[in-house]
Amino acid sequence: MSVRIKIKSARVYRVIIPLEQPFVLAYKNVSEVENVVLRLESEDGVAGWGCASPESRVTGETVADTVESLTGNLIPALMNAPELSLPLLLNMLEHAAPGAHAACAAADVALHDMAARRAGVCLLNFLGGPVRKSIPTCMTISISDVGKTLDDARRFAGLGFRFLKIKCGLDPEMDIARVRAIRAALPDLTLHLDANQGYAEDQALHVVHALKGDIIFLEQPGPKEDRDLFNVLCAESPVPIMADEPVLTPGDALDMFRRGVPYICVKLMKSGGVAAAVRLCELAGSLGRGVMIGCMEELPVSMAAAACVALSQPAVRYADLDGHLDMIQDFAHGGIFVNNGVAAVSDALGSGAQVNEETLKPFLIFES
Repeated sequence: MSVRIKIKSARVYRVIIPLEQPFVLAYKNVSEVENVVLRLESEDGVAGWGCASPESRVTGETVADTVESLTGNLIPALMNAPELSLPLLLNMLEHAAPGAHAACAAADVALHDMAARRAGVCLLNFLGGPVRKSIPTCMTISISDVGKTLDDARRFAGLGFRFLKIKCGLDPEMDIARVRAIRAALPDLTLHLDANQGYAEDQALHVVHALKGDIIFLEQPGPKEDRDLFNVLCAESPVPIMADEPVLTPGDALDMFRRGVPYICVKLMKSGGVAAAVRLCELAGSLGRGVMIGCMEELPVSMAAAACVALSQPAVRYADLDGHLDMIQDFAHGGIFVNNGVAAVSDALGSGAQVNEETLKPFLIFES
């Protein structure tokens, strides 16, 4: 859809959000997360909301970096730009802050929200409409002992989740025991492992051979810098390997596909937003490869946009859209709905996410 936009004002908020349960993965422990929320308003008074959730171990950006990129580069570029079409605005942003993936994602999501609202449609239809009305999403289980892992799996299964992501990467033998315990107690669940760069080559091969038939894929087994590891694992593993942290750009995706990777994990915060995520999905589809739409710990503002990508792109095989479910917050809700382990989106205008501006007011750090 052709929509032209002229930005009149911008606000940036920085919020800390506690989680219902502390979270452990291979390289950090998390009890709270920090998001940067962006509000843009057009000259005709239509607002669009975006969100950034940077992760320095993935894109090299801190929250402070993201704020600086937004306030020092992206917002001035938008405010100084004439009325332009959405693709031209997004292209301009890529050049205004190269490498600022999470900051660009916040601006991209806000602009897509605004453009869809101005076009009078929901974001899913703005992206061309659904290829599916809903998609099962995994629920993530933190690194813990066998007993806690099994308790979490039973709890999530009781909530209707049939697809679980099991964080791993610190202790291969314990990871194998955790998966086998879930498989024995809940044999109908679909399981995959996410090592978050935690395994060495021999550890990854040991795990995938031990768990052949128990997991559907192993996500990001080793360090993102060790791209040659994917050549070895894709050649020798009896379980498909998914690349996550190394895949930020189309060039990264092509490199992974050439190394034999059948699946990549696409996240708005890594790619730079909706438009870039769609390009990655289209690239994967053109090569017969698959995508999982994933997330960081993000407010529904950007989670709804990620879900719209998941529902609109044929190359998407899996979804990991649980980044907002464990948050204790009253900043935003709606847009994305997860019921019985299945994600769907609102048919309201834009992303459909509803933002509580009164709750955000104390966290305003920039206004232009």
